[in-house]
Amino acid sequence: MFVRPVCGETVLYANVTPKNRVSDMLCRWLAVRNPDRAVIVVDGMFAYVCNGEILKMQHFLKTSVDLIQHLIPSEDSANLEELWDTYYKSQMIDNRRNHSLSIKLQPRGDSGYSTMSKKDRYFVERGIPTSTLLDFVNEKQGGQ
Repeated sequence: MFVRPVCGETVLYANVTPKNRVSDMLCRWLAVRNPDRAVIVVDGMFAYVCNGEILKMQHFLKTSVDLIQHLIPSEDSANLEELWDTYYKSQMIDNRRNHSLSIKLQPRGDSGYSTMSKKDRYFVERGIPTSTLLDFVNEKQGGQ
């Protein structure tokens, strides 16, 4: 199971839909590795909270999502994806990229499984537009 948590100031949040009931174990695992943040793992209608004392709650708590909705950080994933793409482009040195190996490792038929793989396949076929690290910094600061 792959999880990409969203970081808030004091909260680490993940929304999961596992095949088995492992959300409480994932919450505890994330809490051990992030002791300075409260960890919220949402699985359907229930949410697991670890390191709850940071939020003035119990250390471990299983509750309804509605009761902790106000604690969940906003997930602006579209902006995050654009920011990551800009950073990736700024770090890429095109003449070092092995296009034939990239095409071999990611066949065209497999590129439709996720938006990230579609983008990567697009970069493999057409190349990566040149960006600089300054473009990344400007985009991160809101285009100032």
